[in-house]
Amino acid sequence: AAAAARIEAPRLPPAQILGIGVRGEVALDHLKLVSLGLQCWSDDTADGARVLFADPDTLAVTVLERSWPRDGATAPTPVLQRRVAGQSLRQLAAAQVVTRGAKRRANGVVDIASPARQTSVLPLSPTAWDGLAAPLRQPGGAALARHLRESVPDFVQPRQAIAHVHVLPVAEVGPWGWDAAAQTLRAQLRCGEAASERADDWIEVMLPHEPAAPGTIDAFGALLADGDDPPRLVAGPVRLHAGTVRMQPLAVLTARRAVVLQASAATAQTLPPWSGAGGSDGLVRALDALVEDLALWARQGLRHQPASAMARVAAHAESLERRGLVRTAALLREVSGGWRDSGEGFVAPLTALVLVLRGLLGGEAPA
Repeated sequence: AAAAARIEAPRLPPAQILGIGVRGEVALDHLKLVSLGLQCWSDDTADGARVLFADPDTLAVTVLERSWPRDGATAPTPVLQRRVAGQSLRQLAAAQVVTRGAKRRANGVVDIASPARQTSVLPLSPTAWDGLAAPLRQPGGAALARHLRESVPDFVQPRQAIAHVHVLPVAEVGPWGWDAAAQTLRAQLRCGEAASERADDWIEVMLPHEPAAPGTIDAFGALLADGDDPPRLVAGPVRLHAGTVRMQPLAVLTARRAVVLQASAATAQTLPPWSGAGGSDGLVRALDALVEDLALWARQGLRHQPASAMARVAAHAESLERRGLVRTAALLREVSGGWRDSGEGFVAPLTALVLVLRGLLGGEAPA
């Protein structure tokens, strides 16, 4: 069985899991970066943004992060007008950058020098991602789903500023519309070769409304509705949801344009209502919550978790039992009973639990 084969695979060395030996910061003499999109955020105390870049040489995804505290006495400067590395955030987020003054940290965060003699900034072009290859750029939805299923869990890898960002080709735009209840633009895209009709190449796209970038929804809606210049490539963070790839799009390339959604100044429009299925069912939400907690506890250290974490484990187990996953709940209780000792006997049930959860969420029947 697939699960058994994975359990018998060689163990990852601790240095690989913990990132031992990786330098905390590396100065890069010559670096080319291609934008994969922008993530803005805002709250009562600060505004912030993250620009995602791909390095075509290493296929690594790096993140340029900035935040600006709010004064309270004056109106805040719009996020897209903020200056980053000598450019407005709007320009930098939709750019190709060549620099001799960059530093990259171990977690994938990059800092770029602002002097013009060290950094050149060019607009993102419709062919900017053509040089990207696997694993960053995947040939289709089915291939990406397989890649996600076969990858090791996040919590046995050094923690990165962002993970699971991918580029996919778009062959067909399916049903799409505005889900008013969830404040989310939802769409179905067939990602793969244009001549292929594989049913498993369809992915779900969900773009929630972001108050810090109010034009995002209209920009994406305009791209989906454009039959003359439809989306050709799409990039964003992805995950498996009940066996289907789900993406939050950040940037889209067509044959004529390169559009970074949160940096776009789109015209407001009336969107068609979403008429497809609703959001996550209760079981998927429960499994997602358990996986997120397991990843958090593993990174923090299982031996050092407070009593509140054990109470959450018990609540997760009861939730699984109510939904009919009795054996999975029993396995979770076995894990919770031995994790403070964290001896050799603890590894097997924890590994089995992770594989079962990945099988349930990834659409595979665990052995």
